[in-house]
Amino acid sequence: MTLTRIPNPIQPHERLMGTNWLATDICGLHTRNSLRPVLEDYPITLSFSRDEVRGNAGCNQFSAKTSSSQITLNKFQVADVAITSMHCGQEAMSQERAFMSILENPGLQYTLSWEQVRGDEWTQVLRLGSPDSAPTMVRFVLVGLESSEEDVKKSPAGTTGPMVIAKV
Repeated sequence: MTLTRIPNPIQPHERLMGTNWLATDICGLHTRNSLRPVLEDYPITLSFSRDEVRGNAGCNQFSAKTSSSQITLNKFQVADVAITSMHCGQEAMSQERAFMSILENPGLQYTLSWEQVRGDEWTQVLRLGSPDSAPTMVRFVLVGLESSEEDVKKSPAGTTGPMVIAKV
């Protein structure tokens, strides 16, 4: 008898945990149906950890609580949003208000896909949207992954979560 480790499949909430994103395009408050490039001097970032999302809304830093129970296969919800209160000019603040209203939308949906972004370069893309308004309201590209020492110690290479032992 040989014992083989079978990793548990990745759960929906685990697809976003530990990821860092940079927005490339956003629908503005007055351009709900069309994506426009994010202002170059006011980048929007989004990072997911186990209990929190955080980032830069363009001008101000933000954080919000979330949990694995609030992230499903295609939806996530945030609560207790906190944001700093700097002012950066009308255009930047308009972009920031648009992003924060998207992020705080209780019906927020997301999709993950691989897309060709430059020439032959492929990257993972996160799209946030709502079926009530526009399917894509913000488009992000993956810029990095985080992993804590604790996460690395818990899971053997190439697996996530607890292991299942199976007879082969």
